[in-house]
Amino acid sequence: MALLIPAVAGAQSIGVHFVGKDASSSTLAKADKAGVVPQKHWNNLTIDSSDPNGHSNGGTLYKLTNNNGKAVKGASVSVTAMAGHGIWAGDGASWGFNGANLTLQKGTIGPCPQITIKGIPYARYDVYVYATAGVNGGLAKIHISRAAGSTGSVDHTSTYFCNYNWQGGNFVVSRATTLAAAKTSKGSNYVVFKGNTAKNITLRCNGALASWIGFSGVQIVDAAHGRK
Repeated sequence: MALLIPAVAGAQSIGVHFVGKDASSSTLAKADKAGVVPQKHWNNLTIDSSDPNGHSNGGTLYKLTNNNGKAVKGASVSVTAMAGHGIWAGDGASWGFNGANLTLQKGTIGPCPQITIKGIPYARYDVYVYATAGVNGGLAKIHISRAAGSTGSVDHTSTYFCNYNWQGGNFVVSRATTLAAAKTSKGSNYVVFKGNTAKNITLRCNGALASWIGFSGVQIVDAAHGRK
């Protein structure tokens, strides 16, 4: 079941935004406030799209800042294609979003990125994964796990399915844990993994289940200010 959840102010967070094919319309400025937990200082990541088949495309940010613009010591994010798949930069449709949230949704990588985030500073945190799509929408499977060699744990519900369709420019979370449940839901455009403690995580996002879904960003939110 998809639920519309209001934003919570005052959260400590780290946002990673994927720049789309049209960088001029899909790059967040430092002052832009976007996301379910609204924040500024999103870290824009541009993937290398030199491989037309997508298999070797990817990118890394070795330095990240938090929502206050302060450097997060030891934190980094890297993106590659899931094994046997590919990723490209693209541009999402508006889907009713506006302002900074539209910029967030315009940036797209897909359909099957593998995203590894290291050096997460929070003792307990929630992970928001933002989907986006062209005019046709589609279905996605999104999975979280500890990165190789990491201590700590991740949400015991490690997989959610997203059914991207018209939500009138609102962020709507998916709670669907099966593809069948997602197909019969009213739709959604992000998932959240709660109560994680692992210092390093990997997200595998398959947006090629039906039509084509991309992913516009990942947000790490200190659970002291996240969803209850």
